[in-house]
Amino acid sequence: MDLPTHYGVEIVKRSIAALLGGLTVLAATQAGAQERARGPVTVTVTCQWTPMWIFNGVDNLPRKAATPNALLGQRFEVVSPLRTTLGGFQYWETNVVVVEPGYGGFGYGAGYGGRPGHYWLSADCALPDRYIPR
Repeated sequence: MDLPTHYGVEIVKRSIAALLGGLTVLAATQAGAQERARGPVTVTVTCQWTPMWIFNGVDNLPRKAATPNALLGQRFEVVSPLRTTLGGFQYWETNVVVVEPGYGGFGYGAGYGGRPGHYWLSADCALPDRYIPR
């Protein structure tokens, strides 16, 4: 049974329209996901209290900051992905600039290119509001 030519043309048009519609939905979904990923990510303190940490550029080990502890429910903006030390401990870099006497502000997490260093929170007591790719 032969179909008239316009049926074949109609089938091709509908197939192309469906394909383009699917690509449009896919592009919109990916753009929305990327837009959400670009926004600020925050971590919330989940322990009664937890110290703030500083990474010194000399030995690259965390040391307890002289600032007051972060308290349950406090939220901090995250400025870099989760960091794991050689000992297996994980830390989030907050957007709170280090202001302590004697802190040089050099090294990883302590200010790339003259940028000031930030305080860090232990991942044991701070959970992100969404997944952060490494």
